[in-house]
Amino acid sequence: MINLKKKNLILFDVDGVLFDSKKNMFYAWNKTKIKHNLNINFKHYFSKIGIPFKDILISLGIKKNLKEIERTYSNESSKKIHLVKSFPYAQNVLKGLLKSGKKIGIVTSKHKNRTKKLIKMLNLKFTTIQCPTSRLKGKPNPDQLLKALREAKISSSGAIYVGDMDSDYKASKNAKIDFVFAEYGYGFKKKHYKNVIKNLRELKNDKIF
Repeated sequence: MINLKKKNLILFDVDGVLFDSKKNMFYAWNKTKIKHNLNINFKHYFSKIGIPFKDILISLGIKKNLKEIERTYSNESSKKIHLVKSFPYAQNVLKGLLKSGKKIGIVTSKHKNRTKKLIKMLNLKFTTIQCPTSRLKGKPNPDQLLKALREAKISSSGAIYVGDMDSDYKASKNAKIDFVFAEYGYGFKKKHYKNVIKNLRELKNDKIF
């Protein structure tokens, strides 16, 4: 059980938590696989999301032209950014958290430029925004979460991370941050998820069960 009154920083994943981006991913991946002759369907690609794009490619057995493939995917995704929609109540819940004195932040495997475009839609001030870099290992490593804590000047006990993939859970565990599983997202519910929400409105409650 998490008592939100004792938490000062609420960190969020992007895809599957704040935004429904599946249609955008579908478009971008299909364009990318055609251009680079990749015989990998979207369902197989989608099963790997939650980790940095380069790591997804490697896990799919792709070893060459990683930068070129990522560049294509990023460009195609940006062309259809309008296909990405925020989940119901996302903006209102985030505003509510800010009004209650909480800090909010982003920790995602999504590319920095695309992340900024999406966050701009919400028109809110985030204390910290962490995307993959060459200096920070991606999830399930804790690097991005730990940097978010440093920027927000909050201890691990004073934060929670809301994610929808097992890589989010593992990153939280490695960073010693309480994890909240977004059941409405893209991942599958695991027995070891103690804290689960069916929609973002549940974060308005004082406690999460």
